[in-house]
Amino acid sequence: MMGGLMRAARFVSKSGAAFLLAALIVFSLPGHTQEVPSAEYRIKAAFLYHFCNYIDWPPSAFKSDDSPLLIGIAAPQEIVNQMRQSIEGRTARGRPVVIRAIQPGDSLETLHVIYITEPMNARRFGITALSPRPILVVTEDDDGFAAGSVINFVIEDDRVRFDIAPHAARERNLHVGAQLLTAARNIRGNNGR
Repeated sequence: MMGGLMRAARFVSKSGAAFLLAALIVFSLPGHTQEVPSAEYRIKAAFLYHFCNYIDWPPSAFKSDDSPLLIGIAAPQEIVNQMRQSIEGRTARGRPVVIRAIQPGDSLETLHVIYITEPMNARRFGITALSPRPILVVTEDDDGFAAGSVINFVIEDDRVRFDIAPHAARERNLHVGAQLLTAARNIRGNNGR
């Protein structure tokens, strides 16, 4: 197990050290098996979960005080299963987290987070049309910000990093915590640069 954690650790940057610590805790808990798609997606699962704890949604985004935080994952089934195993059943912002597999054409309005993996192509989901709904959109696509993403994963020097567009979060009525901004590789301006 230690060798796998060491390989996963090299994907994370120094500025993401707090997220790495959280990832190590998440994946050392009982009930988490060693069958995972890759170290990259183990780290992305930890990041995705922690993004939920550093974003504030307006109260109107939830049906009630005990409504779950719904995360839609557009990815190959193996990755969706890993996200379920890693995240579902945990709580974020005091709400239970529920994972749903999504495909282009699905209704996305009730989701709080949408994660679109690179092979799924963010533009196919029409996420720009969802603005100003309070939905955190996370991609791993070179075109992610142009497609309406708030956070975009990148691999830099064999490490999982992320860029963030605070203006896109504001357009979606989301507030990004300062700790999340500090951990980002780049903070994108209104033009996506």
